[in-house]
Amino acid sequence: MNRLLYSFSLVMIILLASCSGQKRIVYFQDMQAGDRDTIQDTVLIRLQVSDKVNIHVSARDPEISNLFSLYKTTNGSQSANQKSGYTIDSHGDINFPILGKIHVEGMSREELTEFLVSQLEERQLVKDPVVTVEFENLSVTVIGDTKNSQRLYINKDYYTLLDAMADIGDLEITGVRETVKVLRNDNGVVTAYNVNLCSAQDVYASPVYYLQQNDVIYVAPNKKKTRGYYDNATMLITPTFWTGIVSSALSLTSVIIALTRTTK
Repeated sequence: MNRLLYSFSLVMIILLASCSGQKRIVYFQDMQAGDRDTIQDTVLIRLQVSDKVNIHVSARDPEISNLFSLYKTTNGSQSANQKSGYTIDSHGDINFPILGKIHVEGMSREELTEFLVSQLEERQLVKDPVVTVEFENLSVTVIGDTKNSQRLYINKDYYTLLDAMADIGDLEITGVRETVKVLRNDNGVVTAYNVNLCSAQDVYASPVYYLQQNDVIYVAPNKKKTRGYYDNATMLITPTFWTGIVSSALSLTSVIIALTRTTK
């Protein structure tokens, strides 16, 4: 009877530990098939000071297109692998050929495209222009207990926290999903946000679900991993550790000497 109770208790402990561990790892636990949740309004990437964008103007007449190109080859045409890069200055402006200073801070990529097209047509500089705007140096940084912490470059008009998680190959199994931290710098004021990836409602309602350039995402390791690193580091500097090493070495030496004498 005692053995049966012991076995039952052991099984229950294992099951409870398994359920507890699963709750810390599985995403979107509060959302089942058929459930619906509301995502906040889409937040587009908007240009900021020090951002760099590539702008290309196409027209029927190549010579007219070249007027708006920063890079030209000796024959006056732009090389296919060259792009017109513009860095937004401290006033939020870029200096665009012929049009001059243009205030672009706060614009989305689509808004900047439409503005340039309208200006080129209104001033009768280009007939039926095709303007392409691409982000160049816009990025977010992911650090901590992940599969591949790195800087992620943004190549579309909106970029979500889930996009970033996918691009780094997910978190390590030991990464804490319940309190993923996002740091956002807004005009010199850094604000920290915590996001619980285990809760769909928390993810989609978060003000940082849509990321902005220069956001920093930090994933903390769980206590078990932290404790393991600490214990290993501490063990290497304790006298007991080195005493054990020396003792083992002496014992091994004694065995070797004994075996040598026996063979003789």
